[in-house]
Amino acid sequence: YGAGYMLRSLTGDETLNTEIERYWEKWCKKENCDVSGTQSFNSMMRMALTRKKIDGGILILKCYTAGGLVPFKLQLIEVDDLDDMVQTHNGNKVVGGIEYNKYNKPIGFHLRQYGMDGYTVLDRRYVDAKDVIYYFTKKRPTQIREVSDMAPTLTRVRDINEFIHTISVKERILACLSVFVQREIP
Repeated sequence: YGAGYMLRSLTGDETLNTEIERYWEKWCKKENCDVSGTQSFNSMMRMALTRKKIDGGILILKCYTAGGLVPFKLQLIEVDDLDDMVQTHNGNKVVGGIEYNKYNKPIGFHLRQYGMDGYTVLDRRYVDAKDVIYYFTKKRPTQIREVSDMAPTLTRVRDINEFIHTISVKERILACLSVFVQREIP
């Protein structure tokens, strides 16, 4: 418990189960599961959960590459990298960088590619939905994009910040005021 994501294989063949579980454990290492080679599978999933809470979702790209234990790796992409400049593609509507069919099923993702400086927008990239895991929580039937799990707390945080600012101003004003009482001794 607390050891991360575990695979339990139930093929009916105990030798095969053990071998599959052993390969899974090896695949979860950063050099085998992450296309950038910087995060283990557990680290990637922790990041995905954090980004879902804060940003509302994350894109997990399935990458079929050479090298590693198997020719399959994952790449995490922030939802902020969706290209919201595209409006239509192949006759389909594109909302916030996600292309939908007439039933509002995601069929493709339009992504911005950035240079090494992190600011320069290079070519845009289209990724078919079959190669993307779009991890977000849908809370309404008509919802098509992610909403941060933190959204309900935003107004409360704003109110608390205003309260703290008000108290700070009050204390500064009080620090500037002083009262002198002079009394003559009878």
